[in-house]
Amino acid sequence: MFLQFIQQNGFNNDSYVAFKNHLRNRPDISISTKQKYLISAKVFLKQMLRKGLLPVDVTAGIKGFSQVKKHKRDGLTDAEILKVVEYCKSLSTGGTHDRVRAIISLLIYQGLRLIELHRLNVVDLELHRQKAFIMGKGRDDKELIHLHPVTVKTLRKYLRSNKLKDGALFRSCSNNSRNDRLSIRSMQNIIGAIFSELGIEKSAHCYRHYYVSRLVKHFDGNLTKVIAYTRHRSIETILIYHKEVIQQEDLPQYYEAFKGVKM
Repeated sequence: MFLQFIQQNGFNNDSYVAFKNHLRNRPDISISTKQKYLISAKVFLKQMLRKGLLPVDVTAGIKGFSQVKKHKRDGLTDAEILKVVEYCKSLSTGGTHDRVRAIISLLIYQGLRLIELHRLNVVDLELHRQKAFIMGKGRDDKELIHLHPVTVKTLRKYLRSNKLKDGALFRSCSNNSRNDRLSIRSMQNIIGAIFSELGIEKSAHCYRHYYVSRLVKHFDGNLTKVIAYTRHRSIETILIYHKEVIQQEDLPQYYEAFKGVKM
């Protein structure tokens, strides 16, 4: 986007700040996306400076967008998770239904991101040890995770019914891309179809939100233990979940504070 911007507006020492102002005035782009565009432009310009193609650092002293460190969407509730679990139980065995159950189990019990599901290979699973190796978000190497017993049981059934011994763990069943690695978009469609049928208006990422929040509650706010399972790089991210859990628990007291005030 930055390259398109300077193609249209030319380049000078104020181009970076002008690009930031351009992004600020775009109501169709979220603040997080604006920040990503701005960071990408900054990295590009820093590289140009390092190679001697720019005389000065045009990004110096210009801060990024200020973001509220709070989740914009709620995770799945316990009631919604139970709906999904009951839905999975109602499906017949074999084929694509076992694939659905395997995907959902990795979302609920392991809190995996869709990109991590997409990258998974059969060889990454060590079900006899209840472990798997995950290529995490922004990682250069695979991380070992401990699998929940329910996940292990579901994955074993999926591998057996689909006769999978190597290659991508999740594969397409469509005629156009049969046996290709299942795309993230296809996973989103699978999850979205389930949500639609159950009357749940949320996105796939809400599974991870549920997973992390559940662990924060269970480990009584011991964030060191939580981060070992969520694999977040920064404790700051976990703190956001922690604050949300505490605030949710304190809501009755908040309501009580205004009990005698009626309009």
